[in-house]
Amino acid sequence: MTNQPIEQPNFDNRSMKIPLAQRVYLFRDLPTNVQENLLRLQNTDGDFLKMSSGETGRRIGLLILVAMASIGLWAVVADGLLDLKRILVFSADVLILLLWFVYFVWRISKIFGSPLKNLIYLTPTQAIETLDGFVRYRELKDAEIASKQYLSDSGRTFTLKLEFDDGDFYNYWFGSYKKDLQKRKNWYEKALTWKKEAVSAFERGDTAYLESRSVFPKLSETNTPVLQRKSYTRAENVR
Repeated sequence: MTNQPIEQPNFDNRSMKIPLAQRVYLFRDLPTNVQENLLRLQNTDGDFLKMSSGETGRRIGLLILVAMASIGLWAVVADGLLDLKRILVFSADVLILLLWFVYFVWRISKIFGSPLKNLIYLTPTQAIETLDGFVRYRELKDAEIASKQYLSDSGRTFTLKLEFDDGDFYNYWFGSYKKDLQKRKNWYEKALTWKKEAVSAFERGDTAYLESRSVFPKLSETNTPVLQRKSYTRAENVR
């Protein structure tokens, strides 16, 4: 989900009072069985879709750009004489670049300091996002599922999109190669089947079906601390 960093303004154990789109959990606070489920998804392959959120690469790319800008700034200054005005402008630019550099190093350290990678998943019952040691999820039965395509400089890019009534959504991005198109088609059909089965199980009260396929069994009934992130309208999702 670009998704803004997950915020953590307040802990609140009354998870049922927090809208689903705003519920965020710290990995270390989750029950052991849920932690094991998430690590299994991350470290193994199975009947679920697993994709990078792109957040790690984005941060590293921005860090490189800041470093290159710093080098370029030093080169420009080295070629000219320094007067008071240039010194002041140079110092301000260096300070800004330094702050950005420290910020991105800190954000990258959060990735490597967490047992969870920044990924998004699609399972038979849920859509799941992990970011910097935080976790959030939505129920697949509540999603509208669509296959979208976008035009870019590199050609067409295809996505599997899950969208919810409250405006929350997830995009699973596929490339434009023929094999990726077939993969996207297969996952689109599977997602529709999974949703149909989840809705049917919910309507007939088949909790055994839902619980056996859930990464977060009965999570809302535990005492797991819940973070409430600020609600906002996203222009795009994690990619």
